[in-house]
Amino acid sequence: MGGIRIGRLAGIDILIHPSWFLVFALLSWSLSEGLFSEELPGWGREVAWAAGLTTSLLLFGSLLLHEFSHCVVARSRGLDVQSVTLFIFGGVSSLKGEPREPADEFRIAIVGPITSFALAIVFAIAGLGSWGTGVDAAAFYLAGINALPGVFNLLPGFPLDGGRVLRAAVWTRTGSLFAATRTAARVGGGIAFLLMGIGVLIALTGAFLSGTWLIVIGWFLRSQADASYAQVVTRRVFERTPITMLMEVDYHPVHPQTTLLTLLNQYILSITGVTFPSRSTGSSAVW
Repeated sequence: MGGIRIGRLAGIDILIHPSWFLVFALLSWSLSEGLFSEELPGWGREVAWAAGLTTSLLLFGSLLLHEFSHCVVARSRGLDVQSVTLFIFGGVSSLKGEPREPADEFRIAIVGPITSFALAIVFAIAGLGSWGTGVDAAAFYLAGINALPGVFNLLPGFPLDGGRVLRAAVWTRTGSLFAATRTAARVGGGIAFLLMGIGVLIALTGAFLSGTWLIVIGWFLRSQADASYAQVVTRRVFERTPITMLMEVDYHPVHPQTTLLTLLNQYILSITGVTFPSRSTGSSAVW
């Protein structure tokens, strides 16, 4: 997933996908004109917008911490981490390679929801400590919004964190990363269709925006599950395919002094689909 590089932290590139700007603007607007303007009318519009922008930044900072928790554990297990990208649905960590064993997969996956729940507790405590000041509204909002992705990511659908936990469990039982990925991707696809179905029902009841949002999330989850499974299948094919299957082995040596006319009449026109290497130069031609 591409994005705009905004910095580098601990050797990891931080990227922002263009879709992030859209959701950031919508979130800041809804918080400023909705939550803070309605619940705290005495703040004034300028203060409400400042609070909305700050809360939005803290939210995406929380998502960044969620992804960095994956990165820290992945590095501790010997995996290279290339980047973290924030986008419309949250964030994604780009790891180079797959975990070597199920225990590593479990540790890398489960730390994300744990981080989100820990942040939810911290913000809830901050809300209680600032009760009645107006800051509590933002703190409780951030507590709830961190708990939500923590719960959502525990759904056993690949490539969500819960799906990776499921993959670790199946991997432990079967001993096969390929079989575990196939199972987790299928479950992820089922959950995606369930989300899309619920979204359609919600949209039909009149909550069109909420229903559409669920449909989009379901579609995204489905596409990511398919892409992740295809990546593992491709890796499996490359690991099991010897290079001899891709080499050209059907050839007829041609003396370097052979004229083009002789090559054409005696070789090319009578023998097709083969390589004609020259003994002295090592070059070849294929017809």
